[in-house]
Amino acid sequence: ARNCCIPLSVGAVTITSDHKVIVAKREGTCLNQNKWSFPAEGYMLPSKTIEDNLLLEMEEELGICKYSSLQVIGLVFDRIVKQPYVAIVCHLGISSEEVQIAFKYTDKTEFKEIRFIDNEEETFLSFCSKSDLTLHNLGKAILYCSFMGWNHPFLFY
Repeated sequence: ARNCCIPLSVGAVTITSDHKVIVAKREGTCLNQNKWSFPAEGYMLPSKTIEDNLLLEMEEELGICKYSSLQVIGLVFDRIVKQPYVAIVCHLGISSEEVQIAFKYTDKTEFKEIRFIDNEEETFLSFCSKSDLTLHNLGKAILYCSFMGWNHPFLFY
């Protein structure tokens, strides 16, 4: 049994300018293979700020290096992999189509494809309840629903 904690990570629910939430299925990683995530996310470098760490992950995973607004919405602890996450809402100043174009130029080590869901309560809740989310992304989803003032009936996990 592992009694250590993996380093603090940062992860965002990322929203495009045309009101789409970016989602991706994890591939090519030893943890959470074939589970759904909200990119961008990753370990924080201690020498960098939360914002700088998120920008590094956005560039690596989505091919994007700027945003229009960020807001920390809470802290999630993934008890399975023993990893704490700073959860963020990140609004981009670009459309889902522009994100898709930028994504084509990433190395795709963690995510082979990205998808977009409407940033509205029914669609978001349906995606979360029907998709196999990683535990920390389920936590981010619950925090995001609270942030948006939405009910989150998928607390049964």
